[in-house]
Amino acid sequence: MATQNAIDNRINGAAGAVVTSTTGALSVADGGTAGQVLTSTGTNSTPTFQALPTNKPVTMVIQENIPQVLFTTAALRYTPLSSSLISTAGSEGISNQVMPIAATIGNLTISVTTNANTADGIMTLRVNGASTALTATVTASSTGTFTNTTDKVSVNAGDLVCWQCTQATTGNTSVATFSFSVEI
Repeated sequence: MATQNAIDNRINGAAGAVVTSTTGALSVADGGTAGQVLTSTGTNSTPTFQALPTNKPVTMVIQENIPQVLFTTAALRYTPLSSSLISTAGSEGISNQVMPIAATIGNLTISVTTNANTADGIMTLRVNGASTALTATVTASSTGTFTNTTDKVSVNAGDLVCWQCTQATTGNTSVATFSFSVEI
């Protein structure tokens, strides 16, 4: 009970304090200051709040599971940046998402499970209604993984972004997943 009272007293008035247990005993990591993040200091050690390094970008990898065919019919199709929903042909506007922050998007990977198309399919990042250099081409009648780890596109807060999928022939290409990185 003494430990609980000590923790209660320490937390009271300490915004951001984190209760931890490193070796079975409860302890409190004091709250950090603005701009700090909770950081592990190793096994059986109480985490501490530390400043984010200013010289290292934070990268997230986003993977989308596609429950339907991504490339189908000879038409343009659009899908939001991070959604497994695919809009109808020619309706880019409803697929646009507003970027909440400036970022760099890259490392596009498409995993294809079946491919009955006789022409290549191309997935392209669109920003403010314009195609960018970030594309990946799914080779006609091929399955496997198709990537573009070379091109990266900078986007600004407020930009409208989505993916455009194109193909020149009729036939279905089933995409199991696609992924990309967002660096902030």
